[in-house]
Amino acid sequence: MSSTWTKNENSTGELLVVVEGQDWQNAQDAAFRKLTRNLELPGFRKGTVPPAMAKNHIKNDQIIAQAANDLVEPSLVAAVEEFNLDIIAQPEVEIPAMDGSHIEYKFTLTLRPEVTLGEYKGLNIKPEEVSVSEEDVDEEVKQLQQRYAELVIKDGEAEDGDTVVLDFEGFKDGKPFEGGKGENHELVLGSNTFIPGFEDQLIGMKAGEEKDIEVTFPENYSAKELAGQPATFHVLLHDVKQRVLPELDDDFAKDVNHHGAETYQALREDLKGHLLQEAKVKAQNEADSRLMDTIVDNATVEIPQVMIDEETDRLIDDFARRLAPQGLNVETFLNFTGTSEEDFRKHMSEDARKQVKTRLVLNAIGHQENLEPTPEEIESEYQSLAARYAVSEEQVKQQIHESAIAYDLRLRKAFDFVKEA
Repeated sequence: MSSTWTKNENSTGELLVVVEGQDWQNAQDAAFRKLTRNLELPGFRKGTVPPAMAKNHIKNDQIIAQAANDLVEPSLVAAVEEFNLDIIAQPEVEIPAMDGSHIEYKFTLTLRPEVTLGEYKGLNIKPEEVSVSEEDVDEEVKQLQQRYAELVIKDGEAEDGDTVVLDFEGFKDGKPFEGGKGENHELVLGSNTFIPGFEDQLIGMKAGEEKDIEVTFPENYSAKELAGQPATFHVLLHDVKQRVLPELDDDFAKDVNHHGAETYQALREDLKGHLLQEAKVKAQNEADSRLMDTIVDNATVEIPQVMIDEETDRLIDDFARRLAPQGLNVETFLNFTGTSEEDFRKHMSEDARKQVKTRLVLNAIGHQENLEPTPEEIESEYQSLAARYAVSEEQVKQQIHESAIAYDLRLRKAFDFVKEA
């Protein structure tokens, strides 16, 4: 067997493997024996047909085809080991020539790309100094005040910010349509959760009043039969409620019970400390992001399209899983946002390219600095995952190969190294 490796651009290449002579003859002999074992003839059990008789029933083309199929994997494995190739995707294979004397395999391979690291030490990218003002605390207090506000029924007209309780039924061309009816529905005016124009026309109504509201569905509305169409909603308003904010005093602090603060002043001090900690974490995350962007931008790597496509698929699947608890899928999301599938995938592909390059760069730094995880660190990670998902360590080991754990740990160690270097 002889092999020739030709590397092309973007981490791809062609591997030509030629099997001839005794190696090819041995493969055909093995193929004939396999075909004989599967041959069934009258008077013989399967696998008991004598070879001399089997030759009369097995064509030479069958033997060559079987030998060619049997040699694909061992030919590839031997050639990959010979040239020390790190393939990352299922190879494409062609057979340019095949006869009784030899066979040629042409494998198109995608390799793990080589990374040329740029500067990644001594970058000195630190988090910015942060502080929390009294105005910041005031804003946090206002949000708490809104959270603890009471809804109280009021007399008079509904205003922006009020909560109304209403029955509604939608009609298109004078006929009710599916999904257009609701009873005792609570709606915050100004929340923009209904069709544009619907909430505005409720302002000024009083409890007990009825009204017909004219609206036009958005062009990208999920129900295609309603998209861009005019409709009428008959509305009956039951109640108008306004938010009554609590007084900012010690009783308010006790109701909030934020880390045990029992006075309003103690609550403000505790909130200030909490906001400061949040600001520090945010500043550190932003510094980490700038550092990661810098070392990735400083590196050079040709990323095979197959890696980007696979990561794009993974990101889309992950996005779909996050939508599922809300009763949505990707198609519905695209309809709501008016985004085409092509634009959505293009956006995801850009994120995928960045994530793939980031992992490749960190992995290269890990190898460069010999940051291999120890067996103890790998075992500790298995234990941590088992605790996180409330399953046994053995279950985690069955689901996640040790090489995947080692890879993730190497990336983490590489980034920690860069932060300290």
